[in-house]
Order: sequence, then C-alpha cells, then structure tokens
Amino acid sequence: MRRPNSELNGGGGQQWAHLVDATPLLAGPLSIDPAEFIASLDGNHLNLTPKEFGLLTLFARNRGRLLRREVIEREVWGGNASGRTIDIHVSRLRRILPPGAIQTVVRVGYRFVL
Repeated sequence: MRRPNSELNGGGGQQWAHLVDATPLLAGPLSIDPAEFIASLDGNHLNLTPKEFGLLTLFARNRGRLLRREVIEREVWGGNASGRTIDIHVSRLRRILPPGAIQTVVRVGYRFVL
C-alpha cells in the first residue's frame, strides 16, 4: 500500500497536509514558504529537517500565542512524540533563531515572539 503524501511528511501520515498548502509566511526577519519547503532568516537559507520545518511553520502561524505541548505534538508529530522530542527540536530551532525568539512557558508549552 502507498501512503498519501508520504514524501512530504517523512512517512508519518497526513498531519502536514495543512502546512503544505499554505501561502508564504513572514515573521520579522523570518520567511517561510511551506509549499516549497524553504525557510530563510535575514535572507539566509535555513537547513531544517522536516520536523523542524513543521515546528517552525506552526510557530510562525501562531506568532505571539501560547502553543501547548499537546497542540504541538498533535500538529507536528500527529500525536506520536515521545519523551523530550519536542524539547529537543525546540532547542535546535533556538540555535538557529535570534535569542529570545521562542519563549518557554514552564510545564505548558512555548510562545514564538520573533
């Protein structure tokens, strides 16, 4: 059997279909084109894994809003993130983005404020 959209989401199901159909996003110096899988910061291309790209896109779409861990897990991992998976991916994005772009709300989730 063939999985629909498997080349777009790393074989993890269709949870990314809503991200692929999106129009380009701008968040300060960050530019994201979900349809082309391109993200850039201050004009410099970001080399992201599919999950990092999905997480960054979710953050940019919800700029300034608190994203609960459960929402992140459902939207990016299809409800199948284990242990500290979300924390690890957020820490990778923090290394790429300007300091303070992702705020932690302890025991609740994250807020993207770039």
